[in-house]
Amino acid sequence: MENPTKFDLHLHSYYSDGKFSPSVVVKECKEVGLQVISLTDHENIDGVSEAIETGVKLGIKVIPGIEFATNHQGEEYHILGYFINYQNPKLKTFLKKWQKTKVAQIKKIIRNLQQQKFGLKISFEDVMASVRGLVDRPHITRAVFQNPENIAVLMRQGIKDGNSFFKKYLLEEPLGEGLC
Repeated sequence: MENPTKFDLHLHSYYSDGKFSPSVVVKECKEVGLQVISLTDHENIDGVSEAIETGVKLGIKVIPGIEFATNHQGEEYHILGYFINYQNPKLKTFLKKWQKTKVAQIKKIIRNLQQQKFGLKISFEDVMASVRGLVDRPHITRAVFQNPENIAVLMRQGIKDGNSFFKKYLLEEPLGEGLC
C-alpha cells in the first residue's frame, strides 16, 4: 500500500483568528509532515498569496480557501470554500463590504461589554491592536484577557478562561448565552 497523502484543509492564520502568519502556518505544516493544506481564514483572503508562495518554496501544496460563518434557523454554520479565485475583484469587493458589517457588530459588542452591568474595560482600539485581517469575536476575547482588571471581574463570575468568556458573552444561543 502506498503512503497516504497527509493533509489539513482547515487552517487559520493571524489574518483571522489564528496566531501565526501564513508563512509560519505553512512551515509548521511542512515540519509535521503535511503535504496538502488549505488556508481558510474567516471571511478573509489576505494571507492566501503568502501561503501559496511559501508552499511553493517548501514543496507543500496550498489550496486557496476561505471560511464563512452564517446563521440558518437559529443555528450557526461554517462553510468552507476550496480552490477559490482569491484574486477575483468581485470577491474582494464583497469581503470589504462584509468587513464593514463585522466592524459594526464588534463595536456594538464592545459597547455592551462596557456597560456597568458587565463592567469590562475594553475599547475598539484594544481589540484592533491584535487584528491583521478581519476583526472578529476572538479578537475581543484576546483584548479582554489582556487587562488584569477584566480578569479579576471575570474570575468573580466564575469565568476563568477565554473559552468560557466566549461562550457566556459572545456565542449565541443555543450553544452559548450570547449576553453581548
